[in-house]
Amino acid sequence: MDLNQEIRGLFASTRNMSASLIRLLPDACQAWVIRIGEEFGVGIAVQEGTTVSERFAGARLWTAPMTIHNHNYHLLLLTSKNEHQRMEFSTICAQFVDPAEREGLLKSPYSWWQRWRDLLGNSVKNKTTHGVLGELIALRKLWDEGEEPAWTGGEGGVNDIQCGSSYYEVKSTTVRYDSIVSITGQFQLDYHASDSLYMLFCRFESSSSGESINDIVQSLVQRGMDEQRLEGVLDKIGFEAGSSGRAESYKLLEMRKYTVDDSFPAITSKSFAGGRLPEAVIQFSYRLDLTGVPYELWA
Repeated sequence: MDLNQEIRGLFASTRNMSASLIRLLPDACQAWVIRIGEEFGVGIAVQEGTTVSERFAGARLWTAPMTIHNHNYHLLLLTSKNEHQRMEFSTICAQFVDPAEREGLLKSPYSWWQRWRDLLGNSVKNKTTHGVLGELIALRKLWDEGEEPAWTGGEGGVNDIQCGSSYYEVKSTTVRYDSIVSITGQFQLDYHASDSLYMLFCRFESSSSGESINDIVQSLVQRGMDEQRLEGVLDKIGFEAGSSGRAESYKLLEMRKYTVDDSFPAITSKSFAGGRLPEAVIQFSYRLDLTGVPYELWA
């Protein structure tokens, strides 16, 4: 029996909320097959205080304390919920627990993760770090102006932020010179006379002297915003606590504020005959060049 075969067998035999020692590994490189609720996978002991939380392609890399046979461990876990791909997942798990990988894995779990993510593709995170930063910075500015903003985009809202009857759509880029944004669907810039709709355009550059998602979240909590709700939205959009993207720093070069009204170049349901989409059109998206569109500098 090889390591991969043993892991496959333990996937089938390990009970829920329990761990099974992988016996083909030497004592110096212990690892366990774990089942926790719907998740199954493998775990190795890491230094207490290590925090990791990443997802891609149906897999999850994370840390958690666990008691196994009356011994307490802080584990680095590689898990999945896809039972129908259990055989394929066991191959990655075998590489994860391989003694030849252990030193590098313990030194830099994110480097190991990056290699697999680049190979298999990241199917979970659809927002960029600077995109999330733009929304968080907008939240902070609105809060500092005495508003009570709600971060609605990550919770299924049409626009990113709502303040009473005012709505904000936030677009961000790291491209230094052009001002092109992507618009998804007819509702994103569909304003109503009784409401106010604004587009915020943020231009960032990667910089160690800038701010990270973690920095902005901390500053928002210090101002009195609900930490649990902020973390809930971040979790939904793929930036849960421990995610490497949350530590990436960017400097905000400019933030523009555009008023979305009849003069703003947008395609909405009003752009079509009868004020509604043609019957066979389900959804559309387009790119908008903001060059020449009036704005005010907001930050």
